[in-house]
This record gives sequence, structure tokens and C-alpha cells, in this order.
Amino acid sequence: MSARPDVSIVLELDNPRRTSADRAPRMLQRLAAEIEDLPIAAELIVAHDDEDVSGDDARALVDRAFPSRADVVFVPVRSVAYYA
Repeated sequence: MSARPDVSIVLELDNPRRTSADRAPRMLQRLAAEIEDLPIAAELIVAHDDEDVSGDDARALVDRAFPSRADVVFVPVRSVAYYA
């Protein structure tokens, strides 16, 4: 990745606990393919509630789609409430 990416994509990793087990990996694989095709430098910022999805689980999920994590940043948060 360049010192300063041209675009940052923020992904809120909430799907694994709300959908089928294979949906999040499929979505990440599609996103990885789209990022790979970009003619610009991109970074992926993965925000996850570390009370629901551990950092290790988030990394493992992303690593399967993005073999090189050089362009991926993980941001753990706590007690995020998206839904009432």
C-alpha cells in the first residue's frame, strides 16, 4: 500500500452473527476481487465489536479473502448497538 491510500473502505463486521455462516466470507471475497481490480491504492478498515466477534475471528475471516493483510486495518470497538 502507498503511504497514503487513494480510498478507504470501512467495513462494519456485524454480519457474522446476523446471517448464515457463509455470507460474510462470500461478501469479503467479492470485495477483495473488486479492490484488486482498482487502479488506485485502497485500504480496508474493519470495525468489529470485540464482544461479539473476537479480533482473532475477524482476522481469520478477512485473511481468507485478503491473503495479504498489508492493506487491512482492524478497529475493535465495544458495546456498539446498531439495532434496537
